[in-house]
Amino acid sequence: RDSDGTPSKTLGYYLKQGNELPSVIEAVETLGDSVLKEGVLFHDVNAGNIMCRRLTDGTFHLVIVDGLGPATFFSLLDIIPAHRARTIRRRWNRVISRFARDHEPLDAGRIKPL
Repeated sequence: RDSDGTPSKTLGYYLKQGNELPSVIEAVETLGDSVLKEGVLFHDVNAGNIMCRRLTDGTFHLVIVDGLGPATFFSLLDIIPAHRARTIRRRWNRVISRFARDHEPLDAGRIKPL
């Protein structure tokens, strides 16, 4: 829920709406940095799987609600940290490219890649 108690909306909603892009882009970049820093694996993240919680100061806190974890039970990503980080970067950059492609108000260079 947002800070005012209303249900949070998805990232896709705000990307389509387009009028709060600077705050949303900042939150997406923060989420990407956090995913990499914490080593969070994901396999099916899209704008419908990320909820945007609006805070009292007007900024957003993003939460991935689906598509987390490795796609397989065991992989080298669990053993080799450098490979894990490289995979997270590649997947995240693919996700933000998809955001730019699927949501017209965003252009390709607006969200910084990892």
